[in-house]
Amino acid sequence: MCTRTLSHCVCVVGLLWSMSTALGSGRAAAQTITEIIDFTGDGAGNFFSQPFGIAVDAAGNAYVAGRFSDNAFKITPAGVITEIIDATGDGAGNGLDGPFIIAVHAAGNVYVTGQFSDNAFKITHAGVITEIIDSTGDGVGNGLNQPLGIAVDATGNAYVTAGGTTNAFKITPAGVITEIIDIAGDGAGNGLSHPFGIAVHASGNVYVTGFYSDNAFKITPAGVITEIIDSTGDGAGNSLDAPWGIAVDAAGNAYVAGSFSDNAFKITPAGVITEIIDSTGDGAGNILNKPRGIAVRAAGNAYVTGQSSLNAFKITRAPNCNCPHDLDGDGNVGVADLLSLVMSWGPCKGCLADFDGNGSVGVSDLLALLANWGPCL
Repeated sequence: MCTRTLSHCVCVVGLLWSMSTALGSGRAAAQTITEIIDFTGDGAGNFFSQPFGIAVDAAGNAYVAGRFSDNAFKITPAGVITEIIDATGDGAGNGLDGPFIIAVHAAGNVYVTGQFSDNAFKITHAGVITEIIDSTGDGVGNGLNQPLGIAVDATGNAYVTAGGTTNAFKITPAGVITEIIDIAGDGAGNGLSHPFGIAVHASGNVYVTGFYSDNAFKITPAGVITEIIDSTGDGAGNSLDAPWGIAVDAAGNAYVAGSFSDNAFKITPAGVITEIIDSTGDGAGNILNKPRGIAVRAAGNAYVTGQSSLNAFKITRAPNCNCPHDLDGDGNVGVADLLSLVMSWGPCKGCLADFDGNGSVGVSDLLALLANWGPCL
């Protein structure tokens, strides 16, 4: 484990990641947990059943999808709860059935998939609801069945995975729909089956998991598809089985949760694969079983939920003690590291980019990174 003390770090060789439980017996004494919504929904007769997807915007508003109540809610930091969509969908005949995953854009627009209605909706900040894709998919023969995952990029393009039709689509703000991957996967023998998780990077690269094909793919804006991990996992005996969630950090590292292999992996842009957590969880008796969701913060910390172990973990990336400014661990201080630092800008306690250890990423940290630009020595 590596720990940072101001501008230096001390390593115990061999341990690249430190883990702590985010929930459960490892809970910090100062942690406050608040229930923000329950089965009564908004308290005005719009109930909430089988919550599934959740997202949060920059202002701290939370958005949750109720899979069995066929609706979604917005919960403000002050606790005001509003139903933003219900079973009537857009109110123009396009209903919502089985809302599954929900995403939110910086502009305040919310996106939700309807697993059983075979569609997805956009809900604007003003409450205008639009069906952005339906069962016809792209309208040229590539249909949409059982949409599951959804993600949105900075420019408002939405990305949807469809488990039933084994494909994924990009939907522009203008409504142009394009199939970006199908059952053929990368077209080189690595097929895709039952895609679930989807994530998008600032560069426009899209990442998709194949639940039944035990793999994950990267799709570039130019349409180049690459399998980034398969059932062999890290190739060192730690396999990947039934990948569910996927996330990507500012440096372009992808993180994949294997729900049946009880683990999660990090895949660097250079293709280096590392198992970051396994069934032993934190190694202190808090196990990980059937991980589903995964998220990553700008600082490089990953968060994983255990569906059957009823817990969640935070996995803190330890700094490279020989080259602390190499934030993405590729052996070089470069553009990806600069982007990661910028994404962490401001108050950021514990961030790897906080080189001076003052609890904030700022000008002095930027100058330190630039002073160490180039290959790690």
